[in-house]
Amino acid sequence: MRYKIIFTLFLCLVGVMVVLFFGIPVLKATSFDSKEPSKLKTKNKITNEDIILAGQQLIIPLLSGNENEKDAADNAGVSMAKPAPNWTVGQMSWPAVGWISSLFGLRDGCVHEGLDIAATEGEPVYAVRAGRVIFAGSRGTYGMTIIIDHGAGLTTLYAHASSLLVQENDWVQQGQLIARVGSTGHSNGPHLHFEVRLNEVPYDPLHFLAHISA
Repeated sequence: MRYKIIFTLFLCLVGVMVVLFFGIPVLKATSFDSKEPSKLKTKNKITNEDIILAGQQLIIPLLSGNENEKDAADNAGVSMAKPAPNWTVGQMSWPAVGWISSLFGLRDGCVHEGLDIAATEGEPVYAVRAGRVIFAGSRGTYGMTIIIDHGAGLTTLYAHASSLLVQENDWVQQGQLIARVGSTGHSNGPHLHFEVRLNEVPYDPLHFLAHISA
C-alpha cells in the first residue's frame, strides 16, 4: 500500500513538472479572435499560439466598452482624447446646417474618423476656420473633397460634396462658402463628412466646433 501511494505521488510530481516546463495546449489564440489572432498574441505576449500555460491569465480584447474603444482607436492611429488646451477648442464655426447622423469613433467595428452631418443635397458647406486649401478634388471613397490647412498642424476635411467652389492654393476665410452637400464617393445619402486632424491624427470634431444652445 505504501508503495502505491509513493508511486501515485511520483506520477503527480511528474505531471506537474510537465505542465510547468512544457505547458498544455489548453486553447489556441485563434479561439478568441478568429479574425485577428495577432491582437490577442500581441496583447498577451504569446510567442506560440498553440500552447498556453496552465494558470496563464489572458487579456481578451473586445469591441465594446470605453477602454476597448480607446485601444481600438489607438491601434488605428485615432485620438479619442480631447485636444490640448492651446488648440482652438470650441472656436470653429459649423461647416453645414443639418443634423448629426454619425458621431466620431467606433462604428460597426471600424473607426469613423469624422462627424457626419446629414443635409439636403446642394446645401452650403462652409470653412470652419481661415486657412489655405491644400486639396480640392476626388478622393476615393470620400468622393469630392476639400482639405484646408489652418497652420500649426491643424487641418480640416470636407467630403462627399456634390460640387466644389474653391481650388487648391485658394485662401479661404472662416464661414466662406467652399462646397455643396452631396453624396459622392462611398455614401448612403446626402451628407457632409467632416474631419479635424492635428499632425495627421484624427480628433473628435465636436471638441473643436462651437457649442450651440437650442
